[in-house]
Amino acid sequence: YPLRRQRQMCIRDRCWKVDVGSLSADIVVTLRWKMSPDGKLVAGSLRMIDSEGGDGSALRSAVQIAKSTVFRCGNKMGANLPPEKYDEWQEIEVRFDPSEMRTQ
Repeated sequence: YPLRRQRQMCIRDRCWKVDVGSLSADIVVTLRWKMSPDGKLVAGSLRMIDSEGGDGSALRSAVQIAKSTVFRCGNKMGANLPPEKYDEWQEIEVRFDPSEMRTQ
């Protein structure tokens, strides 16, 4: 799935900022959302589908940071998605893993 990997990297690497030093910096969050055919985030579709490594306020913070990243960059990314492959990118899932950011 090269297109899937490309969109994950676009969002995570260009827009996501790990809150280094906070408890949320050790929490992995996976989000899923839908895109419209014109490459825009579908309102109300953004959901956390999985998390690892924390709970309570640290988890809420990690989810909020990840969601803010999607809101900030999701529509920019959509502008570059090929319309003829809409069936491949109409639903997007991204795993925000701070440990992967530390190795880059």
